[in-house]
Amino acid sequence: MKKISYISIALFLLVSLTFGFANSGVFAYWQYYGSSPQSILIHVLTAVAPWEGSEILPNDTTHGKNHIALIDAILNGEYVSDGRKVNLGLNKGSDSYINKRIRERKGIFWRDADQLGSMDLWEDDSISNYFALNEATNELAFMLVFPDGSDDTYYLYTTSVDLGARRAPTVPIGTNIYPIFRTTLKLNSETGKWEAVVTEIGYAPSKYYSNPILGLAIDPAFDTDNWQAGELGTSTSNAIYANTGMNLQVSADDEQTPVYYTITKTSQTDIKLTVQDGDSATVKVYDSSMKLVSVRAGAQGSQTLTFRASRNAKYYIEVIGDTVSTVTVS
Repeated sequence: MKKISYISIALFLLVSLTFGFANSGVFAYWQYYGSSPQSILIHVLTAVAPWEGSEILPNDTTHGKNHIALIDAILNGEYVSDGRKVNLGLNKGSDSYINKRIRERKGIFWRDADQLGSMDLWEDDSISNYFALNEATNELAFMLVFPDGSDDTYYLYTTSVDLGARRAPTVPIGTNIYPIFRTTLKLNSETGKWEAVVTEIGYAPSKYYSNPILGLAIDPAFDTDNWQAGELGTSTSNAIYANTGMNLQVSADDEQTPVYYTITKTSQTDIKLTVQDGDSATVKVYDSSMKLVSVRAGAQGSQTLTFRASRNAKYYIEVIGDTVSTVTVS
């Protein structure tokens, strides 16, 4: 990260970055601070080679959901602050932050300790600082699993679904969370470097994170042992859980493919659906018989609508029109 005081120098650097990295896979993003562009922060993220399935990963830098940047940080990351540098990634030496945590936890035999999650209470401050990457990844949660007996294959699970607050999971315990991307990391025996080799989309039941250091299970996470590859929301039979207060992270194969969510309230209430990201995405709501419900505001097939949910009645939300969008439920 470099701070530039003069706009001319900043623009020169930006142009150089754009042309110099055009064919290398390296990319940059920039942020303006204050009311004038006299001070620009330019962030360059280390390039990682494409791998099988990497194209399905969301890489939205401006909304904190860049999965590729997070994977790169786990592999090759460094953290610099006030002149102090911390080696983070698997490829940054045996004493890097990640490698130290793995060694510590592999020495714990009295608890299941083969994981390190972004929701880890013991490591909370460190992880939130080290892997935020200046808003590129601060909306993501991750769990790195290093199975017992395996020193050359790890699994990194990443999701942009809001898991919730301590003792207050957004998705009820045991209910599937989707999407959760699993990226297999392998140690290359020839280069001695860790590499991402395959990414799959899937889902797993909501579960409290079992902290191996403190022995507590109070932070919402998901059950990596029961993660399954596959897509949810392709029909009402496998609709994705939704509730008020959630931001639905919608991902579709194409603009013509609908994604389905299901919502049930324990009391009669008005529910408002709003498309926040995804210029072409629209929403509709059906009852359990797949009949369009009457709306109290907006219109079916628009970007904002409000409907009255009856007590304990199941509804289906259909989102269509864009490959990636966000829908708020309020």
